[in-house]
Amino acid sequence: MHIFYLICHLLEYYIKVHEFVSDKPQSRLAFMLLFWTGMRCGELLALSLKYVDLDAKIINVSKSYARLNKEDLINPPKTPKSKRIITIPHFLVDEINNYVALLYDYQATDRLFTFSKHLLVREMNTNPILISERLGHEKVQTTLEIYSHLYPNKHDEVAERLDIFKNSTKPVPDTNT
Repeated sequence: MHIFYLICHLLEYYIKVHEFVSDKPQSRLAFMLLFWTGMRCGELLALSLKYVDLDAKIINVSKSYARLNKEDLINPPKTPKSKRIITIPHFLVDEINNYVALLYDYQATDRLFTFSKHLLVREMNTNPILISERLGHEKVQTTLEIYSHLYPNKHDEVAERLDIFKNSTKPVPDTNT
């Protein structure tokens, strides 16, 4: 009875978090991989497609990420048992494929997850001015120059908003005639 109670609470927790990250592709996939595979955060942050075989439905866990003295480190896991192959269900294969399709200029050796404060702020749908202030940049232009690649679809978004605006406003009569 105790195990059943625990499983129900875990699934309830999963559903709540999944709903929260459902519109954030990177956070969504990261959460799903952590939840369904049992990977540790460092293992997830070191993961690249080089270590994922989608046809065989496996993830080869052989690296771990750590940050030490402001330097990113990718090392083997701490113990030999930490190196392992995890079989993944088909729905995770689909999720990984969908996520990778969103990545721009991705190479199989690139890390899949590079969470940083600017990405997390962006995923909260915050505008560049607030991101700039949050990152401590003196000028918004600095933020845009450094992180503009994170906004590849913004032109489409602007066009869609203009369509909505045009269709929702009534023409204003010219009173000067």
